[in-house]
Amino acid sequence: MFTGNEEQEISFEEGALLTAKWRTNYPRAFKAGYISLDSIKSIIDQPDCVGIRIYFGQTPNDEMALVVVGVKAMKMIS
Repeated sequence: MFTGNEEQEISFEEGALLTAKWRTNYPRAFKAGYISLDSIKSIIDQPDCVGIRIYFGQTPNDEMALVVVGVKAMKMIS
């Protein structure tokens, strides 16, 4: 369930360890991407958006890309 209040913060040190491990295990893989502040604002300003989801994609030129989309609140149905 997504509410927009999920705790996902990590320390700089933990982030450095996670990214170093990725670079060691996948030296030829996509290392990072950039998303402008205006693009992030336009996504989170969508009605009912509580967060963002980032997918890996591939361009027609076979380059890796990030696909960023807004996520609506989800309710558990039982």
